[in-house]
Amino acid sequence: MANRTFGWIQDAGKLSNLKGIVSDFIQYGRMDSLASQQSISLSLGIGRWANETYLRLCEALNFVQYDREYDDFVVTDLGRELSQSGKDNEKSILTEALLSYPPACRVLQLLRDSPEPLTKFEIAQKLGFVGESGFLTIGLNNYIKMYHNSKDKNKIKSNKESTLDKYARMIANYLIELGLVQKATKNLKYDGFEAQTPHTYQITERGIQAYTKTLGKSTSKKIYKNVSYEMLASRSQIGNKILRMRRALILDILNQKKNQLLSYEKINEYLLKNNSNISRADFISDIAKLQNLGLLIEIIGDYIVLKENINLNIPIFYMQDEIIKKEIKNNINYVIDNTKNLDQNLIEKIIEQSFSGQKYCKEFEDSIFELYNKVIGFEGIKLGGVGNREPDSLMWYRASIDDDSYGLIVDAKAYSKGFRINTNSSRQMNDYIYTFANKLQDEYKINRSYYHWVSSKYVGNRDIENFAENVRNMYSFESKGSIVSISNALLLADRFQIHRDFKKLESLIAIQREILQKDIEILF
Repeated sequence: MANRTFGWIQDAGKLSNLKGIVSDFIQYGRMDSLASQQSISLSLGIGRWANETYLRLCEALNFVQYDREYDDFVVTDLGRELSQSGKDNEKSILTEALLSYPPACRVLQLLRDSPEPLTKFEIAQKLGFVGESGFLTIGLNNYIKMYHNSKDKNKIKSNKESTLDKYARMIANYLIELGLVQKATKNLKYDGFEAQTPHTYQITERGIQAYTKTLGKSTSKKIYKNVSYEMLASRSQIGNKILRMRRALILDILNQKKNQLLSYEKINEYLLKNNSNISRADFISDIAKLQNLGLLIEIIGDYIVLKENINLNIPIFYMQDEIIKKEIKNNINYVIDNTKNLDQNLIEKIIEQSFSGQKYCKEFEDSIFELYNKVIGFEGIKLGGVGNREPDSLMWYRASIDDDSYGLIVDAKAYSKGFRINTNSSRQMNDYIYTFANKLQDEYKINRSYYHWVSSKYVGNRDIENFAENVRNMYSFESKGSIVSISNALLLADRFQIHRDFKKLESLIAIQREILQKDIEILF
């Protein structure tokens, strides 16, 4: 799983730009991080840092959702609604999205509860995971002293802020854009020092009404808060993966038992079941920080209770792991029951590897090479050693008649939830075809070759047909190929031991879609 940074935004521009960005996303369906940022750059004419912050903003407001296993983005229903909105309801969609973003609700809460306007420094002092790496604030008193003593006061006003101060300022600016907050003035004094700042805010009447809506006390539909795993600790924080998972598990059990009083002991019991744990002191600290995040968690004596609805976009947990384990077991049993010529240990090993994700992806690539080389009987060479610039292997069948010879450009994909041909994998295979079809021809005299993906399972729809069309458009030549689940690859290898016909096998490899069990049974 890539270690990405989401949920906290610095230096992004206006919310009004998001409709155009999301509309551009839709035409591609799914895009990896690089392609997403390039699309934003083309849409707005901005540079790399700015397009990355816009991407984070789209994710934070739930217009696009990040898929950790594929490391790419897909437009959500809310994003599609925004792209199709007219001027009348665009602002209401943006408002709903911002109210589903917990830190924005926290800023509204602080401004509503304060008897006077607040500076960005005062907001930052009570926002998110203050004090941790990536969540630092200069502090109002320090700012006042620096301003008072500085000869260039305009520079201090414009530039003097830390990370959390920037978050507070950006969130306030979004709230201003929607009319929920407005700028204010305030006399800043501390220990005989005086200062000014343009970043002082107060809530509007419309903002009070909007915040009340998030409490579920109005007749309007309840707003679900969106919480992603990545926002629960900064990537720069030591032990960030442990912190993120621990806090995610706390929220998971609170969400499961919403409106129920839960003790520290009960919550830690759930953490222990999921290979985590927390001390009582850290538990008290985490609850306070989750409140600062903008979540409605109440402390009642020795118990805590979640008082709202939240959508958790977090990694696979214990129960989901159990489902995957059951799927692996079912696949193994099915293949063993329906094969006669394969070693049972090979079947178990290669199916388990195919669902392993990054943990055993290299081993899975090696096992696929062994299956196609030693069991099916292709000649081949193992590649896959230079980042993403090489396929896992090149395989070929050399016939007595040259026209009957053909090759395979093989890429093995180990995914627990199945493989989808996203923009990243599509681009990689495009490059492989362009480079390694020539290599097969020049070095091995194989004039015809096919692309071939092997994975735990395939979860696309028309992705492979779209991919084939894109290859034709990019390179002006016909390129055929296929994708096959590991279970069907093993069934194919088994049938091939009885009917060794490479010509029939070629018709399957070139099928331009997923190879299904019925295809294997018809030919073999």
